[in-house]
Amino acid sequence: MVSKMGKTLLSLLVLVTVLACLGCGEKAAAVNAAQLVDNALAAQVDVESYQLDMEMTIDMDGGFGCEEMEATMSIDASFLIDEANKEMEMSMTADMEATGEEAETVEMKMYLIDNTVYMMMAVPDLESMWIKQEVPADFWETQATIDQQLELLQASRVKYLQDEKVEGVDCYVLEITPDLAQLWQTAMQQPWMEEVPMEIPDLEDMIKKVSVKQWIAKDTLFLTKVNIQITILVTSEAMGMPEEEGEMRMSIVMDMSVYDYNKPISIELPAEARNAIEIPSLGWST
Repeated sequence: MVSKMGKTLLSLLVLVTVLACLGCGEKAAAVNAAQLVDNALAAQVDVESYQLDMEMTIDMDGGFGCEEMEATMSIDASFLIDEANKEMEMSMTADMEATGEEAETVEMKMYLIDNTVYMMMAVPDLESMWIKQEVPADFWETQATIDQQLELLQASRVKYLQDEKVEGVDCYVLEITPDLAQLWQTAMQQPWMEEVPMEIPDLEDMIKKVSVKQWIAKDTLFLTKVNIQITILVTSEAMGMPEEEGEMRMSIVMDMSVYDYNKPISIELPAEARNAIEIPSLGWST
């Protein structure tokens, strides 16, 4: 039972991460949302580098059979993205609490340099080490966070809401209604989904509510801010466990801020990562 519950939670967390990293009046009529989307996509060609901060909270409660639980995960991550050289640096901290478990903090560092991913995860009571994996040449395209958000605009209904300032920058505020079928197809195409230990149910059967807002800078038409809120309800039938009664409700809130476009950045692999242990490139094949 515990093994099945663990696989269920792992599958849900992987899916949430994929979904997360992909989303009035007379004034609204003054802006053509479709034209704004086209202009924002065109402006992306001029992006060579940027920084991105992300905060995400995942709350879960419920269970299957006799196993009930409540859990919360809070994630803070920061990225340096060098589009021109296809390099990335990520630092992430995840705080986790769950029924019957001690609170735990996991820290992770990741670099993408020369088609190689270097990773180090600091987990309590375990020795930290650097590992590395080679990735295909087109791996960068699957990881470009800004590109994914702008692609979401293309596969969604977009409505202009209002104008707002973000850190002093005048922005258009867009409300995104994603095409769930397209979103599901994009999620399933992610290379790491091959590593999920069980079949994941259809997206449209799980999502009960989704809200996506994006803030686009007026002067540059660059993406400046994103807010995503998702409510997922998973039943035992949806998880392929009809013999078990129960359901799991998940609430996800994610905020991203993007800044320092086209400013010089330096991504350097730490000395300790140069001796990283190489592991097979499972799940990255195309």
